[in-house]
Amino acid sequence: MDMAINGHLTHIDVLGPLVMALRPKKTRDRDGQFFTPADVARLHAELLLGDTQVEPGTSFCEPTAGAGGMLLATAEVLRQRGNDPASMTWVACDIDPVLAACTAVQAHRWGLGTNVLIGCGDALREDWIARALHERALGIRARDAASNLQILRAVQDLFTYATAA
Repeated sequence: MDMAINGHLTHIDVLGPLVMALRPKKTRDRDGQFFTPADVARLHAELLLGDTQVEPGTSFCEPTAGAGGMLLATAEVLRQRGNDPASMTWVACDIDPVLAACTAVQAHRWGLGTNVLIGCGDALREDWIARALHERALGIRARDAASNLQILRAVQDLFTYATAA
């Protein structure tokens, strides 16, 4: 509980271990789901980035994202080196819709910014990116429509208030 109060949960993967703990081992083995421990993900990110200077707009792709632990590790290494993960482009996919949803939630929690594309599909067999782009556009339009509706209601309420006085 202390981690949640102090805000430390924004820098750890809580959903990946949770999903893996809740799924039976037999199911995880059948589906080829293996949780990458945080220290291993961190080492991988450090090796991936090496000594290179990472420029804003650099893309990072994780075709078997799970709940996004590798994205988090990469974002943390970038932060430690003075980079803002929100200035990068993040692309992730998982075949499991629950894990893809976990990645989406965690991308927001981890401050990966708005240049994020998360899809659900088999990255080895299908063009999941086109579908993910389409679904993201639908979500943005729905969000904008809801926002516009709230504005219209506020204007209507103001007009009703003004004409009643």
